[in-house]
Amino acid sequence: MKRVLQFFVILVSSCFLAYSQTETEAPKVISTLTTEQVSELSARFGSLWSHVGTYEGLADPALAEYFGPGAYKIRRVIRDENLPTADPEAMSQLQEIKADRKFGVFLRPGFDGPLVSIAKAGGRRLAKVSGKFASVEVEPNNTYTTQSEPASSAGLPDDPMFDRQYWLNNFRYPGFDINILPVWKKFPQLLDASYKGPRADLYMLDGGVYPHSELGCLDIAASKSFIRKAEGDALNDRIPHGTHLGGIVCAEANNEVGIAGIAGRTARLISFKIAEGSWNGSGPSTQGHLSDEAILEAMYWLLANVKSNQLAVVNASWGGFAYGQSLHEAVRANKRVVFVAASGNNFTSQVHYPCALPEVLCVSALDQYGQLAAFANYDDRVGILAYGETILSLYPTNDYNSLRGTSQATPEVAATAALLIWLALSDGADLSKISREMVIAAIKDGAKTMELDVSRTSGEKEFAQTRRLDVAGALAAFEKTLVKLQPQLSDSR
Repeated sequence: MKRVLQFFVILVSSCFLAYSQTETEAPKVISTLTTEQVSELSARFGSLWSHVGTYEGLADPALAEYFGPGAYKIRRVIRDENLPTADPEAMSQLQEIKADRKFGVFLRPGFDGPLVSIAKAGGRRLAKVSGKFASVEVEPNNTYTTQSEPASSAGLPDDPMFDRQYWLNNFRYPGFDINILPVWKKFPQLLDASYKGPRADLYMLDGGVYPHSELGCLDIAASKSFIRKAEGDALNDRIPHGTHLGGIVCAEANNEVGIAGIAGRTARLISFKIAEGSWNGSGPSTQGHLSDEAILEAMYWLLANVKSNQLAVVNASWGGFAYGQSLHEAVRANKRVVFVAASGNNFTSQVHYPCALPEVLCVSALDQYGQLAAFANYDDRVGILAYGETILSLYPTNDYNSLRGTSQATPEVAATAALLIWLALSDGADLSKISREMVIAAIKDGAKTMELDVSRTSGEKEFAQTRRLDVAGALAAFEKTLVKLQPQLSDSR
């Protein structure tokens, strides 16, 4: 294994807005956008958009009927000089429809960038966005877009940023999420910040995990550093990276704050610091560095301390192309540990190690449309895909940020493995009879199968039959395993 490995992190800015609905007659004020929300809009659409007057959200019943519930209207203005002059058709049509240089568009869910061109079709106009067409209607100074129903009315967690966590509930593209909602409904313990029952151990081998106010699942006392430097504190995330991944696993849910994690306090998050970075508390840092000594020391600790009647999970959102014999031997020897690792962010047909090892559950990444993410490595050693594009999670210090990468997809799968172990603990199962292979098999068996475009060029298309994560499916598959091992299941959970 190479001495220095790079973390799989690509930073992107968060760019989705959340509106809170009020109980007034239509047309009705949904919200007045804050300065922060205005900044987010500007960051999302760039110089193509400019501010005129107040930002006042209004519901429109006609739009709701056409676009679905929760269609909102925002007063905007668009400046025609920012449209590409290389598209004479768009410029010509713009001259026809502009009114005092002010007009707007209806946007279907998933609109994700500035207007590229305008074309007439069947009496309506189409906006071509990132190569895909979204339905639009031109009207003076109005922009319409859709938003989900308020979380409280849909029986979802009340975390204010939950509607930006598409991988948990993809209301824009239904079905392309990890299917966690049925699990939360069946096991409300996952959303209970006061939960005191059995917990599954998940070791975050990373650059440290900051004790964010939403990480009640973090076991500070059990966390350790294997970095022999001043910044070696296991809670000092100077990449930052591990804090973000930890939030995906188990940020407090249903607490009217921030985001929701997958497993809540049923997971015991333990930070094993095996990497270092140079983040100074402001701006992005996109990579961390680790040595084989730090990794192997952590692996040997696990080998000595995770007993035969225990089962734990390791999240490894790091790696490299070089095979390491020592690392492979350590993974092979740790039979009581479920290793979940990231495939890498080089958009190649070769995954990184340790993801490529046969004992490891290798994770690649999808985007919010259910397509292979533009950065994700993929080959036939990938065991499952989860979501890694624009993932909002925790950030030092008590902050939030959106990152993208196979790093972010990996803890979604690792959290699922922890949930399976928690299920076994709650049922009073003998963990010594449950192997890591059983956990991995349940995750794969419960997954949704899909045909994935894994082409790397614009030439001949290449498709692969693969799986995407389904948490409810994984638990259902694992429950069948538990029934075989222990016919008389406990009702205590």
